[in-house]
Amino acid sequence: MRAPDVHEAGQVRRETLGFPAWALVNDPANGHHALALVKDVERLARQAKSRPGTAKEGFEELGGRLGRAVPHFLPTFYEQAARVFLQHDNTTYAAVFFGKAREAERVHALTVDEERHRAVFLEFAFAGALTVKALKQHVRDLSARLSPAEAWAQYRQLVVERCAAGMPPYAALPQDARALIKAAGLDRQTEECALVAELLASPAAVRAPRLLLEPLPARPRRPHPRAARRARPAAGDHARRPGPFHRRRRVLADSAERHRRRPPADRGDPPTAASTRPTGSAAGHCTASTARPPAAAPRPPSPSSPV
Repeated sequence: MRAPDVHEAGQVRRETLGFPAWALVNDPANGHHALALVKDVERLARQAKSRPGTAKEGFEELGGRLGRAVPHFLPTFYEQAARVFLQHDNTTYAAVFFGKAREAERVHALTVDEERHRAVFLEFAFAGALTVKALKQHVRDLSARLSPAEAWAQYRQLVVERCAAGMPPYAALPQDARALIKAAGLDRQTEECALVAELLASPAAVRAPRLLLEPLPARPRRPHPRAARRARPAAGDHARRPGPFHRRRRVLADSAERHRRRPPADRGDPPTAASTRPTGSAAGHCTASTARPPAAAPRPPSPSSPV
């Protein structure tokens, strides 16, 4: 019998099991703890739009009760609370509860399903509730619970899928990638070039920060100001390598010397002692002579004037 042809109808975003579905599937023996909170969760969901602060406090109280009985339900419970606030475009509280879900995983040392974990990160990244702080903490969590090579592979897949879905790379991506590459002992240039090539293939790369292209060219580092001052040539080196300022200063000094050696008649100055003194300041700037012209001789009396 021939199998029917399968036609692709469309694409949807991958969604993970929430609360209480995840609890009933993965731990049915303790599922009654999750079912006991369903009505309270629905009540708080109705308050999330008009009274978000009250709803936030209610979810935190339910989380405390759930953490004392079945702490491994906390990540999915807090993620469900974050989805409630996302339905009302409250990304601030959604990011808070997403952070609480990741904190519960660290505090209670819970086993993490990497596939589901990456899908949840992508879900909240698309919704605008994934902060840069959460991404940097995710890098530290990957390094803590996985081997360096696996941590780099998981992080690389996350950032590539995030960018392919339309989210631009965040500014601290090069620093986080370098830390994981260095820990894994891989060739930095090869891995960075491969990562950037995958990111540039997505349309969201046009909104990437300029720091993303920093790993590709080997930019020369600017010397420290103190090192630059120590590298300046000494006083005797100016004669061997004169700069524009020193060349101009030498021209002015030579012009002043030639003016001083010229005879007074050629310079148009009267032959006085004041005019024979060299003029010009210590920097070689020529100044005009300040000597006064000699006083005119008295005119003789006219013949018609009385003696």
